[in-house]
Amino acid sequence: MTERILPFARKGFDSGRRAIREIGTSMLEEPIVSDRSSIVLPEEMRNERLDWALLLATLALFGLGMLMVLSSTSFVAQTAHKDPFGRFANQGIRGLIGLVVMIVAVRMDYRRLSAWAPIIAIGSALLLLLVFLPGVGETSKGSQRWIGLGPVRFQPIELARLGLIIYLARLLSKPQARIARFTTGPLPAYLAAAVFMALIVIQPSLGSTLTLALTTLAMCLVAGMKRKHFLMTCLVGVVGLALVLVLKHDSYQVQRLMGFSKIWTNDPDRLGVTYQVRQSLIALGSGGMSGTGIGNSQQKRFFLPDAHTDFIYSIIGEELGFIGTMGVLALFVLLIGRGLRIATQAEDRFGFLLAAGLTMNFMIYAAINMGVTMALLPVTGLPLPFVSYGGSALIANLAAVGMLLSISRRCGTSYALIPARRHRKGLA
Repeated sequence: MTERILPFARKGFDSGRRAIREIGTSMLEEPIVSDRSSIVLPEEMRNERLDWALLLATLALFGLGMLMVLSSTSFVAQTAHKDPFGRFANQGIRGLIGLVVMIVAVRMDYRRLSAWAPIIAIGSALLLLLVFLPGVGETSKGSQRWIGLGPVRFQPIELARLGLIIYLARLLSKPQARIARFTTGPLPAYLAAAVFMALIVIQPSLGSTLTLALTTLAMCLVAGMKRKHFLMTCLVGVVGLALVLVLKHDSYQVQRLMGFSKIWTNDPDRLGVTYQVRQSLIALGSGGMSGTGIGNSQQKRFFLPDAHTDFIYSIIGEELGFIGTMGVLALFVLLIGRGLRIATQAEDRFGFLLAAGLTMNFMIYAAINMGVTMALLPVTGLPLPFVSYGGSALIANLAAVGMLLSISRRCGTSYALIPARRHRKGLA
């Protein structure tokens, strides 16, 4: 019996050792830098153009966000601090910082991020660890998510998600044959994401953990992972979620998740875990087609918690009505569409994956936030990009748009040679 078992054990040990070696090599290897376009031109022959549609959609969302932050915070700020413009001013200052960061990102060659990706990822992970350092990390609403350094206070999760996307774009910039293998394609990306998600889930922030998981899976999909690997990942994710629900059934997050089904029933506990969503639905329903008008929301008057952050879309629905909410949705559709267009036209694989990852992260955040406010998804505590109050998220999102615009400046369709080629074809 022993003689039969030993060969199988030795074979399994050798296979495991090879898999570990492949994973290590895959995470450290240099990305491919081959150009994705049919023509490679020198720098002096390029006709660099910004994607103005993306930029205008971003500025429109930012401007609307500033207006709604003022509207949703003025009453509470006046009542509590006698200063109705306090939070609006803070958001304005952070917005200006974010716009400066966006301009810097636009002017920077995005390809440099590929070389810096490992350092960015390590720095992002260290920032997530700093929230647990006494004297540096700060607690808010029962979560250890903030870093406070004198007057500066920020949420490292927002910077970490950008760091992870940049690193995954580099990590997945491999030949298709290596992406197709699980140990050299999806698995290294999963391991890198698992480090970030582990540091975030213990803060805790289940919503941010979920978005990172979905973004990682989406980036692996567009990178070319096999269908069976995708299905296997989904199965493991469902089983893992079921285990969390069983093991953490007493936690507030799980109770809020399980209480989601009570929203559409006649459950008498209307002041329990479903209270926030019920107030959100009241706000959306009160707005009708055209809304009650800017500044006329009643739900922001201490009825709807987090009206200026996670549920600002509900205030938009109340004050601007169905037209306002559809306008916001249209702006996000435009932003996401232009981002995906930039990804498909990127010159190199790193640019393609980076643009796709950033765009899909926007899509996931916006979809979850809007779904929560309309009681289509359980409450997760995620802000609406560019619109919700919050400096860390706003600066990170504007930086991400800057990266997208930097990639758009080098898209293949902006070659100065293309009009000349068409002209010659017309003369022939």
